[in-house]
Amino acid sequence: MRRETSGMVGTVQSEGQTTVAVAAAGPAAVAAVLVTTGPAPSPRGGARALLLVSLSLLSMISPFATDMYLPSFPRIADDLSTAPSGVQLTLTTFLVGVALGQLFFGPLSDRRGRKRPLVAGSLVCVVASFVAVYAPTIEVLLGARFFQGLGGAAGIVIARAIVADLFRGAEAASIFSVLAILGGLAPILAPVAGGLLAGPVGWRGVLGVLAGLTVVMSLVAVLVIRETAPARRGTAASSAAAPSPPAAGATSRPHLGTVLRRPGFTAYALVKTFSFAVLMGYISASPFIYQDYVGVGELAGAALFALNSLAMIGANAVNARLVRTRGPAAMLRVGLVLLTTAVVALSLVVFLAAPPLALVPVFVLLVGSMGLIFGNSIGLAISHARDAAGSGSAVIGFGQFVAGAAVAPLVGLGERATPVPMTVLLIAATAATWVCEVVARRAAAPHD
Repeated sequence: MRRETSGMVGTVQSEGQTTVAVAAAGPAAVAAVLVTTGPAPSPRGGARALLLVSLSLLSMISPFATDMYLPSFPRIADDLSTAPSGVQLTLTTFLVGVALGQLFFGPLSDRRGRKRPLVAGSLVCVVASFVAVYAPTIEVLLGARFFQGLGGAAGIVIARAIVADLFRGAEAASIFSVLAILGGLAPILAPVAGGLLAGPVGWRGVLGVLAGLTVVMSLVAVLVIRETAPARRGTAASSAAAPSPPAAGATSRPHLGTVLRRPGFTAYALVKTFSFAVLMGYISASPFIYQDYVGVGELAGAALFALNSLAMIGANAVNARLVRTRGPAAMLRVGLVLLTTAVVALSLVVFLAAPPLALVPVFVLLVGSMGLIFGNSIGLAISHARDAAGSGSAVIGFGQFVAGAAVAPLVGLGERATPVPMTVLLIAATAATWVCEVVARRAAAPHD
């Protein structure tokens, strides 16, 4: 604890909290001061379970909005008299909206609090979702999808910021893993639900179900989520004497530059970005690898994809349990070792012409390792952005969307049935992940 005095104003500082006491020595004794309250108490028991389910629901807008209507693409093209490329653009515009929305709502939540931006973004998402349901032309659908992503990004980015507000260290990494377990169900359920609904209700009905989900998300934002951001309040009064300056290190207006200038944050955020590039490289290439290279049918390929997703969910569950005793930095390195093992095995299978079926366990290990990497890298990065958790969350989210957009076309270079481009990309991304982890560990030791 540090005690500072200036004139008639006494300031007592402790970690995460600043209390200002003004002692009046006469009618002219007044001051202008900044008051920052400490972090909100972490919820326990049933309140914690409700919070985790609510945050998971807010984070699910992206997988549901991208995967649920994919089986309806041909019918959308027919009904709106557009080319398949026009329908595919509706996916692109949504992802662009999500990426930009995170950069907007993340820093905004640092300045205005978590709840109001979350509610505002959720309402934008709801309105855009219903516009999409009744879109008369492809142009209207494109615009609706952009604003659907823009508004939905508020839930994605602010959910991570809320975890950073309420939890610390290994506990935060554990919570991120639990959210990944719950959120990991969406990519599995959304395509199945979309395929089952496409026939009976049509593409507008599928988008209507999605609109209903956004209404539920908005109700969660309004009724369940409470304000968690540390409050920054200013109180002022006229004085003959000059006011005391804010305490050293206080951040009254955190922004993206606030976190990007911190090596520990940036390096751990890049660990998440490059590891996500590995996952997206696999996802983008897997349909062709399974069907054309390994030689399994569509149904078997989908089953193998689901198996890998379950491996990642299981690894997240293991991480959520062990990270409390081992620590997020140690668990992150375990995940990177598993990822490296998988990439080395992948290289041996591809470049030494091993039986293609050997890729099946390799992909299980590769995808499963992400369960030990994602939650821990996010938790470690956010540990360097407590005063700007919204901005930090925005940078992390934007980075992974950029990585996904960049990787998808690269794995398709060359012949359709060859896994060589994917393998080369995964080797490079894994090496970059290790470099960032080493830099982060050296820069961030005091925070871990």
